[in-house]
Amino acid sequence: LTESRRPRGDIEIDLLQPVGRIEPITVDSATITLMLGELALNSGGVEKAELFFSKIIESDEPIARAYSGLGDALRFQSLAGRDQEIARYFELALEIAPENPDILLDYGEYWESELQDCDKVYPSAQRQFLMDEIKLTFLKAIELRQDSAEAQLALAEYYLLEGQDWELGMPYQQRAFELLPGDGFIMEASVKYAIAAQQFEEAERLIAELSQPNHFFGEPDYVTALREQLMAKKRGEVYNACSN
Repeated sequence: LTESRRPRGDIEIDLLQPVGRIEPITVDSATITLMLGELALNSGGVEKAELFFSKIIESDEPIARAYSGLGDALRFQSLAGRDQEIARYFELALEIAPENPDILLDYGEYWESELQDCDKVYPSAQRQFLMDEIKLTFLKAIELRQDSAEAQLALAEYYLLEGQDWELGMPYQQRAFELLPGDGFIMEASVKYAIAAQQFEEAERLIAELSQPNHFFGEPDYVTALREQLMAKKRGEVYNACSN
């Protein structure tokens, strides 16, 4: 812990200020339904999330996140034969809110996950088209919300994809870490960048830090994958996530 970026120690805080009277606000049913959909999605209840997001869409409410949320709920169920339908939901979300950074990230991250799916192979021309689309949406998200750690991380992870120059992504990774240093996803990307730069000691230190909160439950699969990626790099081998 003494070498951690989040070392143990005393934290000095100011006295808590009394909270004033909180006035009730009126929230429309579509917003409540959207919040319930997000709650279900983030808690693993993807089928319930599908119902909530579908209800909003059926009511003809032009809420972009309802469409990308439904796309997320469906793809997390690994349903066969619905790829085109799922992709269309993300496209509709972007059509409704082309200037919304969150929707831009939804769209780009969806296609990024598709390109990394070991069970799917895209023709080179289509793959390049999608890579360009992903990059443009992430750049636009950063332009619209420069202090978004998620947007900075998204572009940093883009440059870790096969065929990309990882060094171009370093400024985005560093900025993401500055904005949100304790985030597990950002820490994971930091490991990958350390491996790419052959900073093996730094990679090992970061992996050990990622393992700390989960020690009681055993090492998470993604941390094990990082260890395997590090070992492959040390041996001079190309790491293939699809063969592990």
